[in-house]
Amino acid sequence: MTWYDELDFAENPFTIKPREELEEYIGQKKILNQILRKVNQKKIIILRGELGTGKTSILKSIINEFKGERIVYYHNAFSSKQDIDAKKISKNAGGYLSRKLGVETKNIVLLVDEAHVLSGKSFEEITKNFKKTFRAVVLVTSEMNYKFPSQIDKLKEEFQLHKFTSEMAKELVANRLNGETEILPDEMVEKIYDKSKTPREFLQRCEDACKSAVEKGRVTVTVKDF
Repeated sequence: MTWYDELDFAENPFTIKPREELEEYIGQKKILNQILRKVNQKKIIILRGELGTGKTSILKSIINEFKGERIVYYHNAFSSKQDIDAKKISKNAGGYLSRKLGVETKNIVLLVDEAHVLSGKSFEEITKNFKKTFRAVVLVTSEMNYKFPSQIDKLKEEFQLHKFTSEMAKELVANRLNGETEILPDEMVEKIYDKSKTPREFLQRCEDACKSAVEKGRVTVTVKDF
């Protein structure tokens, strides 16, 4: 029997799998819908967010939105050693058969992670091919004060994901535990929050703490559990 079975929960209340209320608390769902509208309106979009605020989840959701159309191209500026090359991207975006036949894909949705690392040459390539090769561009950065080049700044629509706060954490716990917060009082939630860098790490620590308490025969988490 699992720790959450002992507490009469049908499933782990602190699962780190994406759930709607977590998306709502850190602003993902509303911003995702706004970004998708801007993508369809053929815009350059800047998405800012500190570590753990959901940038990667939003990028995955955009990819899933256009799944099967083969028009989304993902580029990580930090790990890639190459500049943005619109012609090369247009040949690669359509998949193996397109590359084999030399067919160039147009109306590409370009997703750029760690965009603050991009070179000036890459930014020029993006603006030069915007609305030609690229129907929309999403530039993602964790650098909250990074100033994008003027040619991007003139065209962009900007969104910012908000930091996960301790009040959000308390509300999230109450929601996950269906209001039965005796096992994890607000005081303990704040202490776990202070030790966590991201929402997902917070949920994992909550799970570990509750599991520890139950295994020790207690119904309330203490600092000894995390």
